[in-house]
Amino acid sequence: MSNTQILETDLILDGLGHAVLIFDSNGKLIQENLAARTLLALDIKKVQDEGWSIMPMVFDIDKGADDLDTIRKNAMMAERPVRFHVLRSGEFIPGWATALTAKTGEVMTMLTLEVVDWKI
Repeated sequence: MSNTQILETDLILDGLGHAVLIFDSNGKLIQENLAARTLLALDIKKVQDEGWSIMPMVFDIDKGADDLDTIRKNAMMAERPVRFHVLRSGEFIPGWATALTAKTGEVMTMLTLEVVDWKI
């Protein structure tokens, strides 16, 4: 992928109103967008450093719901994105978990989360 294509992808992702977090097959965060950085605030550094393993501490899962690892496993087996929601700062945030397969065959995990703008 050329630098121009990467730049264009970054611009597109940063233009989305949903937070996007993409993890490689080893759980390392390989891409996030502006909405994700805004939603996670200072926690984005923890996710960048520690990857998927820190996610349960960053987001609380609704009691009675599947944990994030189960959601990720379900997304890996599903043909369509898997719906879930997390609790952050006292707010429920709806999201989707999706398996992405690269041309190399590596299966990555993409989380998209709604970012609520209560100012409107």
